[in-house]
Amino acid sequence: MKVDKLDGLMNPLMLDIKINTDKGRGVDFQKILAEAQVNRVAERQQLSESGQAGKADDLLEGPLAAYSLAPISELGKNPQVLNQSIRTADHTLGLLEEYQNAMADPKVSLKNLYPYIQSLSHEIKDINQVAEKLSASDPFKKILGEIGVLVAVEVEKFNRGDYVP
Repeated sequence: MKVDKLDGLMNPLMLDIKINTDKGRGVDFQKILAEAQVNRVAERQQLSESGQAGKADDLLEGPLAAYSLAPISELGKNPQVLNQSIRTADHTLGLLEEYQNAMADPKVSLKNLYPYIQSLSHEIKDINQVAEKLSASDPFKKILGEIGVLVAVEVEKFNRGDYVP
C-alpha cells in the first residue's frame, strides 16, 4: 500500500499547537519540554494545596497519557538499562533528524543518503535489543517501539524506491 497524502489524518489535538516556522529555525523542543514540566509541577502543587491531590493523576488524559513517565526511580530496577534506553532513543532520533535535513537538501543525492539508511538499519537492531531488556509495563518500551517502527518504515520506503523521482 502506497501512502500519498496524510493531510486528513492529522491529530485534532495538534491543530491548537502553533509551530515556529521562521526560516532556518525549527521547533525548540528543549524549551517546550521545560515549559511543560514547569506547568505540570505548578498544576500538581496547586491541586495539592487545594486538597485535590488525588486528582493530580487526572491531568494527563487522552493520547499523551501513554507517554507519561514515572520518576526514574520508579521506572525499573536497573538504571543502567534505562540509561541505555534513553541514549539509544536519543541517538536514533538524532540520526532521523540528520536524515530529515539531508532529505530536505536538494543538493544531496539519493546515493549520498544511503549511509543514513545503513545507520538507521543498525539502530533498529539496537532499539529492539534495548527494548527487550525493559519490562512489558515500562512506558519507555512503548516509546522505543514507536521509534523503531518509524525508523523501519523510513528504511523500507527508501529501499523500495519511494523517493526515486
